[in-house]
Amino acid sequence: MAFRLGLQGPSAEEVTKFFDNVLSDDEFLQISGTDELVKWLQAADPAIINDALDLMVTRGVVKRFAQFFRSENLNLQDKAGIVFGFLSCGDTRHATIAYNSGILTECIDRLSSGDLDTRVKNAWILGNLAADETECAVTLLSKGVLNIMVDQLAAMTTSNDISTYIQYSTMLLWAINHFLKSAPELPTPLILRIQELLCTIIVMNVEDCVLEECCYGLATI
Repeated sequence: MAFRLGLQGPSAEEVTKFFDNVLSDDEFLQISGTDELVKWLQAADPAIINDALDLMVTRGVVKRFAQFFRSENLNLQDKAGIVFGFLSCGDTRHATIAYNSGILTECIDRLSSGDLDTRVKNAWILGNLAADETECAVTLLSKGVLNIMVDQLAAMTTSNDISTYIQYSTMLLWAINHFLKSAPELPTPLILRIQELLCTIIVMNVEDCVLEECCYGLATI
């Protein structure tokens, strides 16, 4: 008996089945569509993510998610943050689209959100954008993003809360490292402040993930 092999795997086109709901004017359908689309992205084979993002860009779905990102509906806002996280860590084209989508002001403001998960998502987006190219890093630097991140990390260090807020502190360190790598000619006082902060954290009793980011940052400096 013969068996046929080589069944086709998931295709990027599958993501389009959620587009109608996302683009709907009905908020209930929007929430349903965004939930399903985000779950699909999180479970999809990384090899097809960029193609799926291309489909989202060309069919106007990313523009709708930019609206959701600025929405007062926290569910839509949250899912849009995840989508822009995928865009910002995609290839340069996708990161540029995220950068030019009009979400930077909200991203920066949400670094000071009272919700820790919101802070993590927005630090993830901004760190990825800083890593993508020098121009993005310089623009974000001019908007004070690196200073905000350093101030927050310093405050957590002073209050000995690095381990308490481990996910956010690790994300801040990761994002700061991208600025150190990508932004040219950082002010010397800022570099020295970051260096002193990283050295302080290293001698604290912190998790390995934090130590790794600190060591990477010091090696970059």
